[in-house]
Amino acid sequence: MRLKSILTLLGPFIALLVVFGIFAGNNPRMLSVEVLLNILTQTVIVGIAAIGMTLIIISGGIDLSVGSMIALCGVVAATLITKDI
Repeated sequence: MRLKSILTLLGPFIALLVVFGIFAGNNPRMLSVEVLLNILTQTVIVGIAAIGMTLIIISGGIDLSVGSMIALCGVVAATLITKDI
């Protein structure tokens, strides 16, 4: 019973480490600081959206527009970054 509770709690992290280990074994560059920072930077956006969706679902509502709002913000940000002012 204890093993089941540990796997329920740590299972996703263990799976993430296994997948990361497979990719790092195939490409040693995967362990560089630049790649790790890039992975963390890209997952922050999804993490923030997941926290927001969790709060919406807990409050009893369902909002499917979060993905499209993230896409819109990305397009606006990319447009502003590339625009010469």
